Amino acid sequence: MWADKRVGGELFKHLIQSQKQRKKRYGSKDKRAQIKNRIRIDERPAIVEQKARIGDWAIDTVIGQNHQGALVTVVDRVSKLTLIKNVDSKHADVVTEATDLHHE
Repeated sequence: MWADKRVGGELFKHLIQSQKQRKKRYGSKDKRAQIKNRIRIDERPAIVEQKARIGDWAIDTVIGQNHQGALVTVVDRVSKLTLIKNVDSKHADVVTEATDLHHE
């Protein structure tokens, strides 16, 4: 089919991938989903590093084999109380919902 395109033919237009439009991402800000109200590690208060109070949580995701499913882990930095939730994907909205401790 691609040889047909090189010689000026029209058959390549019927290929599935011939219709895809791809856009380069360089030069633009990443617009993919971000976790709302997140605080960067370098912006957290100094008292968190001292591990002197209960209630400072560390959140992480563990991605499954072949990127199938994920676990969201929430660990209290002092008591080591660990909450684990299975989620279907690692997308920001799914992880944010899994870390909402008020609805457990």
